[in-house]
Formats: sequence, C-alpha cells, structure tokens
Amino acid sequence: MKLQLTEHFTMPAASLYLFEITMLLILIPVVDRILYPALRHFGINFTPLKKMGVGMLFAMGSVIMAGLMEIERKKYIDAHGYFEQHPFDTPVNASQMNIFYQVPQYVLQGTGEVLTSIPGLAFAYSQSPLYLRGVIMGLNLATIGIGFYVAGALAAIARKATDGSWYPQDLNTGKLENYFFFLAVVMFLNFLLFVYLARRYKYVESSTRISVTAEEDQEQSRINSSISNLENI
Repeated sequence: MKLQLTEHFTMPAASLYLFEITMLLILIPVVDRILYPALRHFGINFTPLKKMGVGMLFAMGSVIMAGLMEIERKKYIDAHGYFEQHPFDTPVNASQMNIFYQVPQYVLQGTGEVLTSIPGLAFAYSQSPLYLRGVIMGLNLATIGIGFYVAGALAAIARKATDGSWYPQDLNTGKLENYFFFLAVVMFLNFLLFVYLARRYKYVESSTRISVTAEEDQEQSRINSSISNLENI
C-alpha cells in the first residue's frame, strides 16, 4: 500500500504496529476502570477465561479483516494500477490505497491483546500454587515464543502445500488472503478447544488459596527445620 503520505513524508513500513501499542495504552485503563466495573454493576461475571475467549475472537477478527483488505487491495490495483515504492530500500509494486486502511485490523489486534494477554497473566498468577508461581508465569510467557515457532511452521506448511502460490515474491500475483483465512480457521478451532476446556475448569477460590498457601508455608517450615537439624548433627 501507499506509504507516502505527503510530498516530503513517507511512513515507515513497520510503524503501523504503533496503532496496536496505542490501543493497548488506551484500552487498558478503559476496560479496567470503566468496562469491567460496569459489567460487574449489571451482574455480569466477566472471568479471566471469558476475557481471554473474547480476546481470541477479536484477534481472529483482525486476521479476517487483513484477508478482506488484501482482496480490496488487489481490486484497487486492477482499477487504478500500481506504482513503485522502496520500503527497506527494496523496489516493490504497491497499490495506490493509503496505508491507513490497515489501521482497523491493528485496532482489533490491540483489543484482542488487552483481553487475552493481561487476563492470561492474571489467571496464571492467581490460580497457581505459591511456590510454583514463578514457573507458571514463565511457562505462560514461554507460550508467546512457542507461538512464533508455530506461526513460522504454519507459514512453511502453507507455502509448501500451495507451491508458493498463496504468497509468492510478488504479492500482487499471489493469494495472500487465502493464508489469512486459513489462519482464521485455525484460530477458530483453537477458540473452540479453549471454550471446551474453559467450561470444565474449576476456579480455585481465594479462601481455598489462602488455606493452601498456609499449609504450604507450614510444610516448608517443617522441611527447613529438618534440614537445619540434619546440619547440626
């Protein structure tokens, strides 16, 4: 898409990620101070697992939006032609469409991030045993890295299965929208699996967690005392 906004200013290709960051900065206080209290006021119990499920739907919506935008981008090329621009000093044939048409998908992505990542961290912390919280939080963050590997594997599989026809070197001759819709299907299947597991999950209540924590503390004290006695022998 067209990166040149004015005669003297060309928008960096990677800067669209700023819109997702901006949505995070705006939505975090909004949902925490306005949306969640309003839902509680009307008797809606918006648990961390429910937040994560809704966030997954927003993320899936961003991918569908990207696929639809790719279709419109190629239609715009057919109607108005393309021009050559040089992002990262590489000549490409780009659509005349303004780059800001991609903003809605980044807004959806940022919304999904707010509803998925933050409740996911809160869920991992609140539902894990005291002495495993560091491990559980680490595993929760490790899933982000694992996700990048899975995304790379899916891209490689799709390229191999389609002989590169979905996203060739020249995207204007490819079917990149098919890859986006494929990702949306995978995300929807993941959402269904998440819902299946989430409906069967039993939350650890705060009172139970306090009781368990006290018992863990007593057990740890006995272990420390035993070790100390062994050292004195």
